[in-house]
Amino acid sequence: NCALPTGVAVLAATPVGNAQLLGARWLGAFAFLFSLGTVVMLTVWVLHLVRGEGPLQPLPYLQMLVLGLAPGLMWCASLAVLSDAWSPLMGKRGDLLYWLLWMLQFAFLPATLGQGAVRLTGWQVFDISGLSPLLVALSQLMDVKHVAVGGSPFDAARPLLHMPAGLWSTELVALRLGSMVLAVLPLVPAALLFHRYAPGAVQLRSPARRSRL
Repeated sequence: NCALPTGVAVLAATPVGNAQLLGARWLGAFAFLFSLGTVVMLTVWVLHLVRGEGPLQPLPYLQMLVLGLAPGLMWCASLAVLSDAWSPLMGKRGDLLYWLLWMLQFAFLPATLGQGAVRLTGWQVFDISGLSPLLVALSQLMDVKHVAVGGSPFDAARPLLHMPAGLWSTELVALRLGSMVLAVLPLVPAALLFHRYAPGAVQLRSPARRSRL
């Protein structure tokens, strides 16, 4: 017989399957992250009304929240659940994996914006953050060929550009929906590898074998 901590005992005796348990964890993580994005959006609404910068149009904000921001939040929640379900990714290893995947997202920017004609491609479905497809769609909508994100000089003498409606084309929406599907794929190995904290299923390394890096 072995005495288990209260939290582990409760988890082991929970009358739900691994997929249900991890799904509930994912929903909780995503709801938390999505609520933060919603609060930011509502704060912008208040500032918009206070400053009187034209009538408030909630739909573009909601579209950006759901189609622009949500896939990245789903990806973050999925990787968090996977890291918590599989012992090799617990702790700093999971943090490192997320950081590497996050950095790879920025590779889509020079690959799509620095190759002559700017257009949406199917490969951009893997840009779960949405930076490259959104910038490409914006450049097409505004009919501009050069896009700079930060670090560029500001010329107050240039005329203001009016942003027309139609950013969310069918192609862009399809890319973002595809990114949502990819964002939840880490839940599949999480459900298969989840050991429910069973002591006999976790192989701990001896202190002598642990890396000092």
